[in-house]
Amino acid sequence: MLRTNSKKARANVRSYILDNVNKEEAKEYDHITITNFDQAREFVIKRWTEEEGWGRNHYYKTAFDCFLAWCQGLPSALDTCYFYNRSAIKDLVVILEETPRQALKHTQTEAELFLTKLIFKELNKRGGK
Repeated sequence: MLRTNSKKARANVRSYILDNVNKEEAKEYDHITITNFDQAREFVIKRWTEEEGWGRNHYYKTAFDCFLAWCQGLPSALDTCYFYNRSAIKDLVVILEETPRQALKHTQTEAELFLTKLIFKELNKRGGK
């Protein structure tokens, strides 16, 4: 099992984001071709702020609360179907390289929240480092 702040876990989260960003959406509406994590990061953050309105809607306590609500609402820029029809536990097991036995400690709800936190944290790293 990887620690969430390890280089390998962070690289796995970045890969997960890059694999789940909606590249067709970026190409069609924003005329962006996404080929690396930094482009995916910029696109996801741009769409999040446009669609959810962080900064304009003051009913969210934190930026993460706003991001969580956006992810639960099936955003156009990022595949977050782990809230609905895919197992967040399985996604988390792959990212953290856990064994099936270690995966038993997660509930679906906990895994959804934890996975969203990992994504949010990685998207908000300054300078991509």
